[in-house]
Amino acid sequence: MKIDGLLLRKNIHKELHKSITYPLTLVTAPMGYGKTTAVTDFFDYNCIDYVYLYFEAEESSSKYIWDTLAHQVKSINEKRGRQLEMIGFPYSMVQRNQVYAIISSLTRVTPLYVIVDDYHFNKSSKIDSFIKMLVCGKIKDFHFIILSRTTPDLNITELVLKNICYKISEKDFYLSLSEVGKLFKLKRADASREIIEQVFLLSEGWISAVLLLIDHYKETGTINSVDHIEELIKTTIMKRYLNVEGEIAVLGILDSFSIDQLNFILGPASSKRLTEILFVSNTFIRYKPKSKRYSVHNIFMKYLYNHHFKKLPIQNQKNYYCKAGKWFVDHDFVMEGIRCFLAAEDFESILVEFEKNSIHIMFDYYPHYINEVMGKIPDAYIYKYPLAYLCYLHFLITARNVEAGLDLFKKMIYKCKEEGLNHIFQELDIEGELEYLKSFIVYNDVEKMFYHQKKAYEMIRGKSLTTRPDKMPCAGSCSVLYMYYKYPGEFEKTAQIIRDHIKYYEFLSGRIGTGLEEIVMAEYHLEIGQIEQAIKLAKKGLLRSKRLPQYDAIICATYILARCALSQGRAQDAITLIRSLTHNKQDDLKYLFQSVRSPYFYAVDAIALKLNQLEHVSDQLKSQAFDHKMLFFQSKGIGYILYGQLLLKKKQYIELEVFCEDLIDQFKTYNYLLGYIHAYILEGLAAYHNYKDSKGLDLLENAIDIGRADGIVTTFAEYGEDILPLMRAYGEERGLDDPYFQIILAKTESYSKDLKCYRAQSPIRPLTKREKEIMDLLCTGMKNCEIAESLYISESAVKKMLYSVYKKFNVKNRTTAIQFYNEDYCGKI
Repeated sequence: MKIDGLLLRKNIHKELHKSITYPLTLVTAPMGYGKTTAVTDFFDYNCIDYVYLYFEAEESSSKYIWDTLAHQVKSINEKRGRQLEMIGFPYSMVQRNQVYAIISSLTRVTPLYVIVDDYHFNKSSKIDSFIKMLVCGKIKDFHFIILSRTTPDLNITELVLKNICYKISEKDFYLSLSEVGKLFKLKRADASREIIEQVFLLSEGWISAVLLLIDHYKETGTINSVDHIEELIKTTIMKRYLNVEGEIAVLGILDSFSIDQLNFILGPASSKRLTEILFVSNTFIRYKPKSKRYSVHNIFMKYLYNHHFKKLPIQNQKNYYCKAGKWFVDHDFVMEGIRCFLAAEDFESILVEFEKNSIHIMFDYYPHYINEVMGKIPDAYIYKYPLAYLCYLHFLITARNVEAGLDLFKKMIYKCKEEGLNHIFQELDIEGELEYLKSFIVYNDVEKMFYHQKKAYEMIRGKSLTTRPDKMPCAGSCSVLYMYYKYPGEFEKTAQIIRDHIKYYEFLSGRIGTGLEEIVMAEYHLEIGQIEQAIKLAKKGLLRSKRLPQYDAIICATYILARCALSQGRAQDAITLIRSLTHNKQDDLKYLFQSVRSPYFYAVDAIALKLNQLEHVSDQLKSQAFDHKMLFFQSKGIGYILYGQLLLKKKQYIELEVFCEDLIDQFKTYNYLLGYIHAYILEGLAAYHNYKDSKGLDLLENAIDIGRADGIVTTFAEYGEDILPLMRAYGEERGLDDPYFQIILAKTESYSKDLKCYRAQSPIRPLTKREKEIMDLLCTGMKNCEIAESLYISESAVKKMLYSVYKKFNVKNRTTAIQFYNEDYCGKI
């Protein structure tokens, strides 16, 4: 009845035998009920291989959680873990399909069981949503086992009703009287039945309490109440560590550790002295072979922190935190390291890390936390590490808050003059870097921007140390000119200034040859309707951007080519171009999906909306999740434009009108003229459909007046059949003699006609909602009977609907139906 001295729980094992046939097993019980031990013992006892993942602390960043889990997978399967890391958290369907493919490739060989421990630390709703979607996919031989103190937000009731989830709860972990007796034997504690019954009653089935009471009984021959569990720990377990109280206190800040880590923090001699005693019959410390680390039970860790660590001299506490932080950052757990350094008030170590690439990693995961950390560091430290501070200012000014960054920038300028820091500081040209930062403070005034960048390059004479090589010059936007075109009549001039001066940005970022000089001119020619010239330039820019590669430039160039294809009536080519973005090598995916800030998501959403393929629009756009989706303020307005277009496509005109009330405000700060055109069009369409009065015509006229100054055509045309009724009404009343209006009307009519022809030529008839549900499940490898069970319909109904799908697709079997559905149907309907 034991494994390495541990109790084999028959009831739990029985429940787990039932549960592992389900896609999801949820094990919930409070701290101290032995969840981890019982579950891992079950798999070890039955010789079932599993992947063990865990949350180390309370976490809300989905990107950080994903990278942490991928890092853990790498320790088990280097190739698969690296693939997951490269894909990044799956915000899009393309990324989700990549994850499905990786998991499916693993389960073809052998069943895959993934245990995720301490799930209660997950505070990301995105992780919840993804796990729910993953288990609902019912990938063959893939099983998730979640261990948590609380019920996660996965709509467990629904999953249980659909036979997707098996739930094991706290009551299943209560020890029986018989099991309490067996624990006495395992602990070599002779006791009468009366004593065993007394322990059973006092513990109320809680295994941690039973173990403490047994230890206390062995020490004193008596049984006390468990009301004061900390007193029990003191009078039983801690008696063994009287000679190493100083050393064991460090476990109060480590919920898990390796021997190497302990050696590093305590020193070899102290670590050896502690470990010789530590593992002798301590029920609150256990070795986890999968992670090759020892875990410290939360009850014991909290006791040690409150009663031992906090009682150490302050300097000793700081020393432990510093050592722990150093070990974490040396092993690529940067976030944990920074937290330890901050607890130790070791500001210099934080800034040393920030002068590495660590600060950029933190920007991606925790932009708000970066502000918090930097706000706690005294100025005296900051100016000793100017590179870290300048990197922070670069991040703040370019991605978060220009005004806040400007205030700190002025302080830096003053400090440099006061202290004479205007010189080369350990290869850092402070004055040159400050000049470079000035170019971002005057963002979207292209002449001033490039004046400062040229001057900065002449001072630095090389690459800036405050920017990353993979920095996005497009700031998350799939349109470069959207961010810089701000004066009527200067559209071409703006494009030409960027074309002629982008080289200084490239020099400073160490990315010479991004292709942006061709891409920005391609976008200009596309907007004024010169499609052939736009295609030539975009192709040239795409080739250049692929050499580096410069991923956001690749996305922008591909998006321009897709728009050109649509403008020429080549809808299928536009779809193929957007799909080509995900046909890169696996290593490239990390940069393509670098974060939700990537222009990729905008490009995919925009093309899907132009083709009226609403099922391909991202979840973030559908949920109007702009605040956490779009980190870069420069491109945030594009998300609002796309959401307005989504409401338009769904014919939700009242909602669109309300939405448009604040839309124009998104473009006022930087006078984004392309944004104004979209805003006036969308508001005009809402007014036209809701009231049929002149307001819609007035708003359209506002858009036309902006576009006329520079001959902008394509932005209007891309609204296609949605805008045609409003345009025709405008033409009849106001625009018959306006040559510019006649041009955009003709182009819009042509654009609309081509899309209608594309849809008419497509032999695919749309699937019903139920047929689509069946195909989604079929693609996961489910059998007809499993699909029927999942959807609560009969198997004959599944067969009948599959036959209907085969007819619509003109195929004869499920294999070709799945292939057609994935490669053709989802791209055309």
